[in-house]
Amino acid sequence: MQKINIFIADDNTDFRDRVRAIIEKEKDFCIVGDVSDANHIIKEVKDSKADIVLLDVSMPGMNGLEAARALTDKISGLKIIMVSVYDIEEYKEAALASGAFGYLVKKDIVNKLIPIIREAVTGL
Repeated sequence: MQKINIFIADDNTDFRDRVRAIIEKEKDFCIVGDVSDANHIIKEVKDSKADIVLLDVSMPGMNGLEAARALTDKISGLKIIMVSVYDIEEYKEAALASGAFGYLVKKDIVNKLIPIIREAVTGL
């Protein structure tokens, strides 16, 4: 079974822990790294060989939108799912314009995280 390598980038430790708990229940998912700021994210994601990055819109250092642009420019095939506490259409549009595959509101993480990751990987 091919593992789906997932990298978590969010400055909220509790949120990273919640995401980790959800992801670890999936046999074909593997968390390959996490960071609390985006300063060195390109190197860390590249070194981790991630397939998917869960990336907070609002990060210390480089913000999530800037980080998404940089990651998609430097790492081909990488899928980024932006996460945010804000359910605002302008944020969603900006995330997609920055190269993200999708946008997920944090309050929906329990029900929508696994399906959006699978959709990003399969394209379906």
